[in-house]
Amino acid sequence: MAEYVNLRTEDMIPELEKLQQLRIFEKNEIRNILKKRKEFEYKIQRRTKCKEDYLRYIQYEMDILKTIKLRRENLNMKKIDVEYHVAHKLHKLFKTSVTKFGDDVRIWISYFKFCKQMRLHSYVGPALMDMLRVHSDKQNLWVFAANWEFTENNSVENARQFLLRGLRFHPESKELYTEAFKLELQYAAMKREQQRAKLEAEEAKKTAVEGNTTTGKETNPAQKQNVEEVSDQVLGGRLAEMIFESASKKIKDVKFIIDLLSIAKEHDFTVKLQSKMVGYMFGAYPNDELTWDTMARRELEGLAYYPESLLQEIEANEGTNAQGSNDTSVDNKKNSTSSLKERI
Repeated sequence: MAEYVNLRTEDMIPELEKLQQLRIFEKNEIRNILKKRKEFEYKIQRRTKCKEDYLRYIQYEMDILKTIKLRRENLNMKKIDVEYHVAHKLHKLFKTSVTKFGDDVRIWISYFKFCKQMRLHSYVGPALMDMLRVHSDKQNLWVFAANWEFTENNSVENARQFLLRGLRFHPESKELYTEAFKLELQYAAMKREQQRAKLEAEEAKKTAVEGNTTTGKETNPAQKQNVEEVSDQVLGGRLAEMIFESASKKIKDVKFIIDLLSIAKEHDFTVKLQSKMVGYMFGAYPNDELTWDTMARRELEGLAYYPESLLQEIEANEGTNAQGSNDTSVDNKKNSTSSLKERI
């Protein structure tokens, strides 16, 4: 073991000498770093591994990396190779730690934070799956994995997969259904905003080149219709509606439905979805005081309840006669709102 540790220590000397040459560390600091690293190497090479030794070693290397960065910036220097070497060393320590002590969630979370800080995103996906093989019983980690994929990796598909797998292990999880519902609405809102920006850009371009003819292959009508239908599923919040339908069959709790309704309320394109959820509450929990309390609060906020049959009629009318249907829609909605107020 001593021979291996000495060899490892000798391999560290060139990078430390470079730090001294760049005046980032003084000679005595280099000596102390080398001594400390040697102590840590002895500890982690012992036959009986100790989790705390790895955590202390990782923290020590993180402090070194932070000090290098601060002093380099004070000297107005660009990023140097030694920082990559230290980051690589840290990554190996983290990988060994999560392999040997994977039952500790804190180590996994620290590893993911490190990867984010060092922009090592390619390592996170496989590591998330490794973590969930060990901790499949923890609902919050399935949520963590999904949020990471959606916010950090920009992959809604991977996020969905994590939540769906989590629901296989926890089929009645309010937390996972809530996150899945929220994810689909956030994604729909994002795609709607992108579509709006794209249409505005196309309109501006069309105005600028008005009078010119466009050439090129025409899109197959059947293919175009299919693309639009798939897009409408996302933009209209249909995927969130499917999550709600599945959740309402598994979880019989009016408070849970109200929580989902509050999430849907944050998005202006969910009028139909909200009405469907309210209709479900009326049918499943007609005598629950929370149902009527929620409806009273929605009425005060100006959020009326439109029966599904009325919404379908409005949509049909809008497809045939835009102006006439708008007037009819408004009248029908007012009548529906009045009738509900009378019921309350």
